Amino acid sequence: MGHEQMHGIVVRDERFEKRMVAFHGAAATGRAILAAAGVGPLEEYVVLQHLPSGELEDVRPDESVDLAAGSREFFVIRGSEMFAFYVNQLSLRWPRGVIGGCGIRFLARVGDDHELVQVREGHGEKVIEPDDEVRIEKAGVERFVTRPRLATIIVNGRQKRVPLAPISFEAVVALAFENPPTGDGVQFTVQYTRGPEQNPSGALVEGQSVMVRNGMEFDVTSTNRS
Repeated sequence: MGHEQMHGIVVRDERFEKRMVAFHGAAATGRAILAAAGVGPLEEYVVLQHLPSGELEDVRPDESVDLAAGSREFFVIRGSEMFAFYVNQLSLRWPRGVIGGCGIRFLARVGDDHELVQVREGHGEKVIEPDDEVRIEKAGVERFVTRPRLATIIVNGRQKRVPLAPISFEAVVALAFENPPTGDGVQFTVQYTRGPEQNPSGALVEGQSVMVRNGMEFDVTSTNRS
């Protein structure tokens, strides 16, 4: 008699804590996933599959899920009513009226170099920190957007706000001069201090970039060889 192959899945709870669960065979029903998660009564819980796109898909108790088609991750959450929200163009639903900022970031796969912003008509914008709790209203669809985190840097003594991301030699030169000198003999020198830990000071040449750090200082000079 042959042995059925074991397939592992990740099961997370409403706190996004995970555990690994193994199944014999290539398929499992929603009810089997609930039982494996050790929750109960089963009718008070829902199973949501976290798809590679970031979307959450309901898994009904008698619905079978193919476990052999790549990695599988599921949420097992106590709740029944679904609360809808958007992150950029991604549509999400959650079976609880409250979710943490870190949870939204996890579901939408928001990187550390971006901030999460709640946008409510008539209430403006609010930056959601990872430790914040967000109440999802039943009366409408909550909307969130992401945008690059900004840092303040100093370029030739003037403050500039730029994304907290790598900045190129060419971008620093453009920040240093409203009308950069031009001509065949013009060259630029870019030096920086108070940079990232791995390279706190140094110089950039054409085609190079350096990771921005808040408070970083750049000194850009131009020379003419002619």
